[in-house]
Order: sequence, then C-alpha cells, then structure tokens
Amino acid sequence: MQRNSLWRLLTALLAVALLGVGCDDDPATQTDTDTTPDQTETDESGDVTPDETPDETPDEDVTEVPDQDVPDELPDDNDTETVEFSWPATPEAYTFGSTVYVKELIIPAVEDEVPTCCHDWGEISKDYIEEGLDNPDNALASLASLLGGLGAFNVQDQLDAPLQEGLFALLWDHIEFSGANDNDFYLAGFFGAFETGTDYAAASSGAGQFTVNAAAFKNGTGEPLIHFDGASMSNGAMTAGPSLFRLQLPLGAVVLDVAATDTRVVGQAMVDANGITYASGTLAAYVEIEDVIEAVNAFIHSDMCACLGMTGDLYTYNSNGTITDNCMGREAAAAVCTTEEEQVCVILAGGVSDPLPIEVCEILPGFLTSVADIELDAVKDGYEALSVGLEWSGVPATVTGLSVDE
Repeated sequence: MQRNSLWRLLTALLAVALLGVGCDDDPATQTDTDTTPDQTETDESGDVTPDETPDETPDEDVTEVPDQDVPDELPDDNDTETVEFSWPATPEAYTFGSTVYVKELIIPAVEDEVPTCCHDWGEISKDYIEEGLDNPDNALASLASLLGGLGAFNVQDQLDAPLQEGLFALLWDHIEFSGANDNDFYLAGFFGAFETGTDYAAASSGAGQFTVNAAAFKNGTGEPLIHFDGASMSNGAMTAGPSLFRLQLPLGAVVLDVAATDTRVVGQAMVDANGITYASGTLAAYVEIEDVIEAVNAFIHSDMCACLGMTGDLYTYNSNGTITDNCMGREAAAAVCTTEEEQVCVILAGGVSDPLPIEVCEILPGFLTSVADIELDAVKDGYEALSVGLEWSGVPATVTGLSVDE
C-alpha cells in the first residue's frame, strides 16, 4: 500500500490528470502570456493543422466532422472578441448546457525518447535550449515512460483506477455554444461525481448523470472557478486557452492546490442531437516547481497533517532555484501519524518502508529538479517548471444538481 501511495503522490505532483482547474484571479499571480515565445505556427517537425472548413454548410441536426487530427497548437492570433455573457448570481442559478464527461485521460507515448504529445514550449524548453529542437515537451510522459521501462510502476494505471472507480469526474460545459462552427463561447470545467445509479460503463457510454460540488463556483457567485473565455470551434476542432489555472489534486481528504501556467485545451468534436462527443483531445500546461513546493507546504500545514506538529515549512525554495528541506524522517513521522488517512503525511514528511525504505522527503527536491524541462528564470540553476500533457476523449453528460461538502 505504501509503494502504491508513493507513486500516486509523485504522479500527483506532476499534475496527475489535471483533475480540476480553477481560474486564478489574483493579479499578483497572473502571468502575461503575451511574453511567451510564439510556439503555435506549424514548423519543420511536421505538426498537422486541421483541414479548412468545408464550403458547404453542415446539416443543422447532425454535424459530421471530416477525418482530421486534433490540432496540437492554438492559433497565434485570437481575432475574435469574447462573447458578452453575465454569470448567474448563485451556483443554484447556473444552467448546465452541452456538458461533456471526460471518460479517459491518457499519458502520451514516448518514441525514441521524444514525447508524442502535446505542446512545444519553444525557446523556454529544455530540448530547444540544449539541442535546438522543437519536439513536444512533456515531463509527465517522459517520467511515465522511464518508470515503465524500469518495470517499476505503471503511471497510467494510477490515472485509470480513480477515474473508473468514480473517485473523480472531470466535466466540460459549453456556454453560449451554437454548434460545430462557433468561434466564440465559454468552456467551463467542473469537478463532479457520479450520481446514484451511474457507474463508469454508463458514464463512458454517454448516459451518465453527475452532481457538481457547489464549491466549484466562486464564493457567492454563479461563476465557475474553471473557465476558458473565448473558446472556439471550427468544423468540430475546438481550442481553448492559453490561461493561468490552478490544478486541484486530491490527496486523501485534502486537495493539493497547484498553479498551472499557460493551460491549453484542444479537441476534435462531433455535434449532434445527443450533444457533443470528443473523439480525441489534448490538455497541456506547465507547473512551476515553486508552486509545487508551496502546495506541499500548505498540505503539510493542513488539518490532516496536524499530527506532524510542524511549525515551519517542509521545503524552502531558494532564490537560486535550489530547495532546502526540513524533513522529519520516515520513522519519526510514522510514530506521530498513525491513521490510514495520515499516511500521505508520513510519506511527504518522511518516506516509506515497503517494499524498500525510501526517504521520500529527502529525494523529492532532486526528483522535481531532475524532471523539470521549462526555463523561466535564467538566473536560477537548472529549470524551474515541469511540462504536463494528456490526451483525452469525452461523451455527452447530464448534470442533475449540486452537492455540498458536509
């Protein structure tokens, strides 16, 4: 159990499946995405762009989408104006429209040590800086491939299990959406749960019913925490983002809250009378090491880990990019945190003993810096962020109402 928990933890720290994303409205934490080097033009690597929209108008009832690849980049120029829309006053007043359940999240393959998906961060990426390459950047995929090759762990299994068990459900809602050729709508995201009577088989077939937690809205409003303004769809090819978001990663009964920068969602949809079905899609972002460290420190100071009795931070992220730890040690942490729920605290502040003794707290900083592949500050040592990319598909879903945490 401890071994499984360890790998689930490490996967979570690399944005395990981007289970939920909430807009970060604090101006102090916003990143000016206009300063990010242009990554979106088709380059010599042969990135495929979607076919042009057919001249003939699609049938109004059923839109058949031509066979084409999912666009792996967003347009360089967003020349559409954001749709005028006023959010409801309360979560109860929010009306769900064309909602989609993300039925699978797939870690892309790695071929010849190069991830096959999902986004190239260009001049700030490790492969460009060190080798002048424009390959897709995906630290999560590279890590999963490494662990799988060693026979140590199947990261994909850690994504599949909670999804199929109904421990989380990621839902996309399309707001002010008019069809497969709509160049301006809102894409909202919700962290939900199966309604009574819905299981994974029903949900993945498009017959699932879900509840959404009222905490998925901004406090005192009907505005979702998760939304992309100015999303667009052309001939079924959907693009949303980039934007700054927060990843909410469940660890036991507490959520590890990590910022994800420059988040982008694309997908290839079919729109018909039953709703929206995405045959394929990608989700890409990068997570700053400093934000991971802050999230871990916040988790350690949560009520769940009060057993540790820690008054200071577990980690300090230094100005030169190095990380200093204040680890308790595996045996010391296990002596004070004894319940099953508290074992994640033992792992973070100390380590695991099964199948081999590993001081996770001591090796985590080195683990993060070794897989980091995005350069954000040339003054700091190494790289400061980790790229994350996932493939997904989705089917129509029905939201029956809101739930409230007890």
